Amino acid sequence: MGFLHLTPHNFGKNDSIILSFKTYRCVEEDVNLFNISKYFNNWKFEGSFSRSICLDTIIPTYNPPYAANNITKHVGSYVSQNLLFSPTITDLSASNEKALPIDSLWGDSAHFEIELKGYLAKDETIDNQLFGCFLDSLSNCIPEGYLRITIDTKTGLAPSMRDSMVQLRYIDSLGSEVLITPEYYDTNISDSVCTEGTTNLYYKLSSPGVITALKTGFFDFTLKSCCGGQNGGVPYSVNFYFLLDPGGNCINLTYPASGHDTLPVCDGGDGCVWLPLSNIEDDIVVHCPGCITPGIVVSNYSILRSSFGLQDSDNDGKADKSLTQIEKVALGLIKTNRS
Repeated sequence: MGFLHLTPHNFGKNDSIILSFKTYRCVEEDVNLFNISKYFNNWKFEGSFSRSICLDTIIPTYNPPYAANNITKHVGSYVSQNLLFSPTITDLSASNEKALPIDSLWGDSAHFEIELKGYLAKDETIDNQLFGCFLDSLSNCIPEGYLRITIDTKTGLAPSMRDSMVQLRYIDSLGSEVLITPEYYDTNISDSVCTEGTTNLYYKLSSPGVITALKTGFFDFTLKSCCGGQNGGVPYSVNFYFLLDPGGNCINLTYPASGHDTLPVCDGGDGCVWLPLSNIEDDIVVHCPGCITPGIVVSNYSILRSSFGLQDSDNDGKADKSLTQIEKVALGLIKTNRS
């Protein structure tokens, strides 16, 4: 944070001062920036005090004018990604890491979705400047930059990278489902070893549908289980980042020609810093052969209604005052597998 104190001299009647300046964004790939708003390009015009050579106070005229006591201007981008994640899978069963063939290394898998609920905290007519979209071009602006989604898993879990296992997804205006696979991904996880690792997926923001998915779509991913000596819950996280390119031609990612074990090359010098957006974290208990922790594990359950009793028309848990017995004819309409 800084300020500028300007004191002009020999400023004659009808003279003008034009203040022009540039602002530079500062980005740091710091985990402490996850799940909080990021403030860019903020500035504030505090006001001025003027006097003549006779020490008389003079009130200057501003162009554009500022309202009295409100001479403040904020032109900024408040990036704040909102996620909704409600996992229902808490346990998976895996195979023994020494089992053969190699395919048996991986046990059960589970599919998850993260609902994406926007990435801007304020009016988009201002905030989109970070993506190369200015006030005179918002209607047809193509955002510039990249999205990176990083899946971190500890020993016992790994993302499945088969088709449709990891993707962005949204519903278009016609009600059709649109799926967007990453341009490239890299991973340090082997299919033949149960170990922890990191998988990165890359999307270009200007690619069709990516921004729409970030605003009102989903990120789908699948985790598979394995046995690598772990005990208890196995942590995993999904992390979202932006690589911003407001100029549209300052940053470019070059992907390897083949394979998925190499990070892409960023041609942007000091501008190649990823901005942390938001992340989710959870864990899954992976069950392996043998009794590591003695006890009972519930594999499944059901709740069945065993007594239908008296009629409860308003479903408030209390019988109607009329104490009407539920007719046998209605029993066929009652779901017995609901609580």
